[in-house]
Amino acid sequence: MSPSKDSKRLNTVLVIIAALSLLLLMLNYLKHEISREGKELRTNRILETRIVPLLQSRHFNFEISEPLVFTRNYLYGAFRYPHGLDIDFKLRQLNYHLQRYDMEGSYSFEAERQRHTYRIRSRGEQVAMFHLVEKAKNYLGKLAIVLDDFGYNYNAATQGFLAMDKVLNISIIPGHDYSRQIAADAARRGHAVMLHMPMEPFDYAGGEENYILKPGMRIPEVQRRLTSARQSVPNAVAMNNHMGSRATSDEKLMHALANVMLKEDLPFLDSYTYGGSVVEKVFRHYRLPSLKRDIFLDNVNEAEAIRTQIRQAVKIALKHGEAIAIGHDRPVTYEVLEEMLEEIDDAGVELVRITEFFPGDRR
Repeated sequence: MSPSKDSKRLNTVLVIIAALSLLLLMLNYLKHEISREGKELRTNRILETRIVPLLQSRHFNFEISEPLVFTRNYLYGAFRYPHGLDIDFKLRQLNYHLQRYDMEGSYSFEAERQRHTYRIRSRGEQVAMFHLVEKAKNYLGKLAIVLDDFGYNYNAATQGFLAMDKVLNISIIPGHDYSRQIAADAARRGHAVMLHMPMEPFDYAGGEENYILKPGMRIPEVQRRLTSARQSVPNAVAMNNHMGSRATSDEKLMHALANVMLKEDLPFLDSYTYGGSVVEKVFRHYRLPSLKRDIFLDNVNEAEAIRTQIRQAVKIALKHGEAIAIGHDRPVTYEVLEEMLEEIDDAGVELVRITEFFPGDRR
């Protein structure tokens, strides 16, 4: 056989070997891809048909808050979990469930967004991520706690009320050393600021002379005093009367106040310090919104009496859907309220801003 034929035959053999090698590589690649794709499909199927239904089952009771996003090898989801659920315990349980599918879970908490981030890995590769946020509690009633007489001091009780992590209505008397500071601090901490407007009682012994509203005052004087009071208590979203048994029972003065309030974006709560108050009657004549408190919390400045009154306020809120309770900036009131915040919440009553009870909600 000639050298040229041998060379051609060798070249042919080499080409065949190269083609077979390439084919083998392609087959191995396809096998790998098919295997990988099969694993991905299996993982996705497990996530879709096992893990997501598990999260929505009665055992976890998670609720989808955003549409789930599936890609070929990844799942993103966002869920809400029931209020008060021990989420750390539940996520540890989820870690255990994942083990049966050769997966592992881990989670972290983002304090700024108040959410957990849960990641699922399969063979070291992340295949899913969920965000989990606590659902708001379904409350059965609302209670606005108005706390009067702020402004005189900035003691431990005052600071304690301001530091509470539940919404309170901080009612501040104008013209005192700490009135403006407390107004600023209360608003910054998320509480509702109220103007505790001085009004003359039957047994008036002096005080707040530049602000107090008295029978016989005409509209211009009422306007001047209210304007001055609002400057002393900036950020006020509502007003209630400080004292006022004589003032709130005087129709002429309440007509003058109503005429002024027509121009003020400041809804009025009658502290109802006297059963003969004509506030509701007069304000209705002008079609002005007004509210009336349901209960005083601390007329008796003793812990057990205050506990009883708070529980009564909760009962009113549960019966009627809403209630208004008035207390004061006092150490015993602070101690009892701080102690009972969890009890109020457990009863299904939400603490709210007084403005939620006015038409239009002026929060």
